[in-house]
Amino acid sequence: MSQRKRVLVADDQGVNRKLTMLRLEHLGCDVDVVENGLQVIEAVNRAPYDLVLLDCHMPHMDGFRAAQWIRQQEGARRHTPIVAFTASFGTTDRQRCLAAGMDDFVVKPVEDAELMRVIGRWLPDLAPQGAPAIDRNAMIAIFLDDAPAHIDALREAVSKRDSAAIAREAHALKSGAGNVGAMRIYELCEKLESGLGDPGKVFAELETEFRSWRS
Repeated sequence: MSQRKRVLVADDQGVNRKLTMLRLEHLGCDVDVVENGLQVIEAVNRAPYDLVLLDCHMPHMDGFRAAQWIRQQEGARRHTPIVAFTASFGTTDRQRCLAAGMDDFVVKPVEDAELMRVIGRWLPDLAPQGAPAIDRNAMIAIFLDDAPAHIDALREAVSKRDSAAIAREAHALKSGAGNVGAMRIYELCEKLESGLGDPGKVFAELETEFRSWRS
């Protein structure tokens, strides 16, 4: 019997963390979850991992910097596979991931087949066991618990016309919305992240849509 694999999942969105953890545990992995790059460093300092899944955009320290830190610490003695969670798969994103020392990419929201592809590539001795049962109501509850903090941060960023903060918070909220099927919220977040339209008007529509969706 093969030894259980230990995987680190880093994502600042609660639904993403929970879904990825369930999928990996279903395959027999031991999974640790963290919310930002600084926590990645703490986790990697505590124990070695067989695979690290990193969201590219996290608060405090993003996935690019966290990956660079891991590679600097490992040097030539070790190479932990690092897979990026990214919002898109364009040439620029791929180049940034590779330059940071990442090995592979998964576009969010993460589909089961795509996650199984990277698991099969980097942990090939894990046998696929199909998709785990996902309690959609539990995922929605996590999203509803996480979303208000991102919406509050978006409100402040919009009031300050802070385009970087708007893009960061919209990205985080968009990912969770996509995973629970809140597609209008997803679309509005995508507009805010991409800088399309007047941010104040788009955000006002987002707030209205979130209240409607929550009720």
